[in-house]
Parts: sequence; structure tokens; C-alpha cells
Amino acid sequence: MTEKMKNSCDRLKNEINHIEDHLSQVSNQVKSAAETELKILDANLDNARQKLEVKQEQASDAVQRIKEIIKDKKNDVITKVEDWKLDHDIEKIEKQADKKEQQAMDAIMLAALSCVEAEVAIADALKARKLAMEVAG
Repeated sequence: MTEKMKNSCDRLKNEINHIEDHLSQVSNQVKSAAETELKILDANLDNARQKLEVKQEQASDAVQRIKEIIKDKKNDVITKVEDWKLDHDIEKIEKQADKKEQQAMDAIMLAALSCVEAEVAIADALKARKLAMEVAG
């Protein structure tokens, strides 16, 4: 495997692993919610909202890049792989590979945003449930 291919795969795997770790942390928070104090649930909610702001900014950039990719696809005639092989246009193939890798990274970024949005919703729901339980006695 070439170094560039290895780096690309490593980049994608790292992002996916980050999302998996994040989901695992949120899952653990859900499991322990009944025993967690309201102030900790409130802090978790604040933390999740801060993460959401950061992810929304990153996702906004990713959405813009995806829009550009879509625009490029509409404006360009997509050359088939067989044509690339015949033309031996390495630069064109590399550029296409770079675009596809960025598209994959942007899709992962949007998935990460969804995970953080879910974390905010979960933290908010847990806090509301805990408050309801405390008020009810």
C-alpha cells in the first residue's frame, strides 16, 4: 500500500474511532444517569452544548465542501475509470481521489455532528428526567 493510501485510510479510521469513542462515553452517561446528581447532568448538558457549537462550525465547512463537490459533479463530465486507464492521466486520478477522500471525511464530520447533537438531546433528557424525579420526590 502506498504511503498516501495508508495515510488516507489512517485518517478515516481515526475519525471513525473518535466517533465510536464518543458514542461509548455517551452510552456510559446514559447507563449511570439514574445515580448521577442533577448538577453533574447539568454540567454534562453544558459540555455537550459546547461540543455541539464546535461541531456545527466544522460541519458548516463540510457542508460547503460537499456543495462544491456536487456543483463540480454537475459542471464536469465524470470520466469513467476505463477512460482514466487509457489516458494515464495520473494527476486527474489523484485529484479525483483527493476529492473522494475529502467527501468521505466531510460525511464523517456530519456523522460526528449528529452524534454530538444526540449527546445534547440525551443530556437534556436525562437532566429533565432527573429533575422530574427529584420534584416528584
